[in-house]
Amino acid sequence: MLIRSFITDRNVILLAIAYIFTLLLLDVAGGDIWLAGKFYALEGYQWSLQYHWLTEQVLHKGGRKLNYLCCATVLLLTFYYARQNPRDSKTTRSYIALSLSLLCSFALVAYLKAISNIACPWELQLFGGTEPYLHLFER
Repeated sequence: MLIRSFITDRNVILLAIAYIFTLLLLDVAGGDIWLAGKFYALEGYQWSLQYHWLTEQVLHKGGRKLNYLCCATVLLLTFYYARQNPRDSKTTRSYIALSLSLLCSFALVAYLKAISNIACPWELQLFGGTEPYLHLFER
């Protein structure tokens, strides 16, 4: 019931359409390469921030750890509400739906990264790396 109402919600459908449009704009229209080129030019046509502490430790690894912490918090809250308020089914079902969506999104992202094998901009030949640039749908 909760998932069915979520899928048929007009805002969710509009958000999915906007996401697909943005994905196509970035990949097919070359927006991703344009944006990477701008960052590459800002760094003096080299990836000077590739191994910088801010990008590597804070944004890359720290962002991943923050994501894990937030997901663990959601899972703990789900268990808490499921045990403490079994009669408040709306809150419990909402947390269960949120937890399931988090787990599904992690699985989907891991799967898509495994099958697409998309390279980081600093690995591309266009920017001094060794990998050729291929569109998402060319792989």
